[in-house]
Amino acid sequence: MEVFLWGSFFVSWERRFDRPIILPNGKTLRTLEDARRYIITLPHSEHETTAWQIAIESLLLAADHTAGDAVSERPAL
Repeated sequence: MEVFLWGSFFVSWERRFDRPIILPNGKTLRTLEDARRYIITLPHSEHETTAWQIAIESLLLAADHTAGDAVSERPAL
C-alpha cells in the first residue's frame, strides 16, 4: 500500500470509494488517487472555489481514515 506523509498525517491514496464517482465527462473515480489526480488538473480558478476546497478537505480526511479498505466519505465532486 502506498502511503505518503501529508502535513502531520499519513495518506493512503490507494483507498477505494464504496461506490465509484462518475464525472460529467464520463470518467470514473474509483480511488482517492483517482480523485487527487483529477483535482490537481482543475484550473486554479475552479480549484479555489468553496465547493472544491470542501472536496479537497474531505479527500484528505478520507485518506487519513484508518478503518477498512473502502471509503464511505464522498468528496463533493
